[in-house]
Amino acid sequence: MDSRLIFVTGAHGVGKSHLAHSAARELNVACFTASELIAAELGRSSWDGNRHVSEMNKNQDALLSAARGLRDRSASSLLLGYLVLRTTAGAHRRVSVKVLEQLRISGMVAISASASTVLGRLRLRGDMSWTEPEIRSLLENESEYATEVSRQMSVPLRVLFEPDELSFAAAVHGLLAY
Repeated sequence: MDSRLIFVTGAHGVGKSHLAHSAARELNVACFTASELIAAELGRSSWDGNRHVSEMNKNQDALLSAARGLRDRSASSLLLGYLVLRTTAGAHRRVSVKVLEQLRISGMVAISASASTVLGRLRLRGDMSWTEPEIRSLLENESEYATEVSRQMSVPLRVLFEPDELSFAAAVHGLLAY
């Protein structure tokens, strides 16, 4: 099988990490978060505890550099990240399609959940900086942009609402075989 990079996207708290790490073990593929790749490349993180992103351009350059190395080290990988970033409370910015094209994504899985579910998960993590209207707005923006990016880049997209591990793994498996 050719090297594939499947981009797993969704707002904070939708379950990306839990689902992707489980599927990666089951499907024997590598799994990385954009955050850990950026932090490793820069030697530090450039976001705060409320996930406010500063230095967006520097982060994107670091991610692109790290992603080039992924294809050399692994047959296929899952990359967890965001299409829409939180710059400050209530303010969001879409990642440029040009940056996403440079990642050479083979497919995308967009995960969503209800705003109340996400808010509950974020509060359990101790993050009280979110409101339900902001989460709802971010979820809508992320979902809308995933469809737009998929069309512009001509990559397959699987949209999942509150998936379980089995349905998520099946979606990833289908994209890996695509």
